[in-house]
Amino acid sequence: MTSTARSAADRTTTTPTRSARAGLSHPVARAAVVVVLSFVLGGLTSYAQGFLPDAFASFANSASGWTVLTALLVFWSRPRTAPAAVLGAVSFVLLVLGYTVASQVRGYVYDPLLFSAVGVVAGPFVGVAASWLRATGVRAALGTALLAGIGVGESVYGLTVVRETTSPVYWTVIGVAGLALLVGLLVRRVRGTLPVGLAAGGTVLVAAAFCLAYSSL
Repeated sequence: MTSTARSAADRTTTTPTRSARAGLSHPVARAAVVVVLSFVLGGLTSYAQGFLPDAFASFANSASGWTVLTALLVFWSRPRTAPAAVLGAVSFVLLVLGYTVASQVRGYVYDPLLFSAVGVVAGPFVGVAASWLRATGVRAALGTALLAGIGVGESVYGLTVVRETTSPVYWTVIGVAGLALLVGLLVRRVRGTLPVGLAAGGTVLVAAAFCLAYSSL
């Protein structure tokens, strides 16, 4: 094969990969991926209740589980603030609906109304917080406070309120993950007295508010 032919063959084999990467670089394409994955992952959380070990079974039956998935999907999609708010709500609600459909397929009845409402209210904040983790200063501090506070708050709730009926392992892991997020952002992106105070103090406030709100549901 001549060098010209080899070059043509190389272009032929690499073009689809480059085209796929270029396609996913478009915000609409990334948002579409988030929409699809949210529904699929929501369904998988229902099935996960049957095969996750007892130590981590609470992931598939907790607010932090869907919060983590929503935050990761929005963070990956790299939206701006306003689209992140919309995508956060859409992702959280689709996780709930995916869970509902999968549960029905498995023969269980699940009412998605409550957590869909939670997704509509809390989802935009989770989406914006995930987006702001890529920022610096006050924005990074506020995003960190919300997400770390949810992790720490559910950890406290799990280790106190439902400790007798669930394993402490997942609750401990999600709490450590929340603290690790806080420390990691303080080291990498949050600088200055005000942002540091917002990140640390906000984490405590969000954790306390989460425990209070979740206990009242």
